[in-house]
Amino acid sequence: VALVGATSYNFIAGGKGSGNVNRPYVVDLRDGLLNNGFTLNEALDKRYTKHIEAEKKRLAPQKALRQWYVYDLLPNEIQYLHDDIAKAAESDSEVAIITIGRNSSEAFDRHIERDFLLRPDEEALLTAVSRDFHKAGKKVIVILNICSPMEIASWQDKADAILVCWMPGQEGGNSVADVLLGKVSPSGKLPTTFPISYEDVRSGCSAEVEGMAIVEVKQDGNTASEIKSILRDMRVMPFRVSKYCLGT
Repeated sequence: VALVGATSYNFIAGGKGSGNVNRPYVVDLRDGLLNNGFTLNEALDKRYTKHIEAEKKRLAPQKALRQWYVYDLLPNEIQYLHDDIAKAAESDSEVAIITIGRNSSEAFDRHIERDFLLRPDEEALLTAVSRDFHKAGKKVIVILNICSPMEIASWQDKADAILVCWMPGQEGGNSVADVLLGKVSPSGKLPTTFPISYEDVRSGCSAEVEGMAIVEVKQDGNTASEIKSILRDMRVMPFRVSKYCLGT
């Protein structure tokens, strides 16, 4: 297995704040695969293991200053990995597995660019892996270790399978390995709808309300001035609605 993606080596077990549970350990995907008899591409495994260790040291001072309920800072993706991916595709690696990670916490809205959509480094990684492994006639699996829906329509054809494992707890890596081996069924049921685009989300109208002033709003056929009038008639108190109101 060619295992890539920083989250593959740093699994997200749960959220923060009220979504957090104290746990003695977390089995990431790397260890889960090894525990269940998978063999990893040695070159990629060494690069990512070293990278995650360095990233944890880099982020430690910042994490020490953050409140307990604030979302965790996640490791960056490795830059300039294309040569390693190409070599892995040409090696005896039979499949590539990429993990995309997202976390959440109290008191923070999620953002379209860095939460709902793939980030540029993630998109570049997926594109390179898909290109090289498909060229070699091999499969690509994407694991979504996430806390809420993401946009997948623009990139789903680059993967042969997408598994949403959400935030799977301390035994997450072992659980995902069981699914990949066919020991258990992932059921194929989602507890929420994955929108094609953010504009399909009810709160995706990009509404900004401040002191009865509304901009960029057109909802259910009502123009901005009509909504402004409706709110005034309702005697709504002044408030502001951020356009980044994708729920956790």
